[in-house]
Amino acid sequence: MTRIYLERHESDRNMHRFYQLIVTPGLFGDWSLVREWGRVGVRIRT
Repeated sequence: MTRIYLERHESDRNMHRFYQLIVTPGLFGDWSLVREWGRVGVRIRT
């Protein structure tokens, strides 16, 4: 599994965001890409 996590902060615009990419092997020898994004500090609902 490979995970990339990035954050972007612009205090003057009250913008605090995160972006996350996860590459994980599938059940049948394939690969899956999971993308998540949202506001930093907000709990992710799945």
